[in-house]
Amino acid sequence: MSFGDKVFVKRLVFILFLVSVSTLSFATTYKGKIISIGVGPYYDNNCTAESCAVIMADDAYTATAACQNGSWDFMFRTDTATGKNLLSLALAAHAAGQEVVIGGTSYCSLDKNDNAEAVNYIFHKFK
Repeated sequence: MSFGDKVFVKRLVFILFLVSVSTLSFATTYKGKIISIGVGPYYDNNCTAESCAVIMADDAYTATAACQNGSWDFMFRTDTATGKNLLSLALAAHAAGQEVVIGGTSYCSLDKNDNAEAVNYIFHKFK
């Protein structure tokens, strides 16, 4: 490989690095109680998947995902095994009045109206 080829490769790698860094987004993390959970045909019709549930966070929560602008903060699929597990955990935490940690994806990819951020994970925050 000649000197000119090495310089070209270094510049190409640097440009690709800059492009990848400029497109990074930081996912939302919510820590607190679930105020409300929505399931059923109404929410399914607003979902890009077959079936979804929505979660409303505490009023003190400020959404950081650019797409969040509705009353519901998070959305996840309920037509998969993972989605059913997420729903079970969310319902248990809500019924017990316990805190959860919800990690979002920074994208409203499941919401047809781009109002609720897609959920990446939920875990119970035991005290």
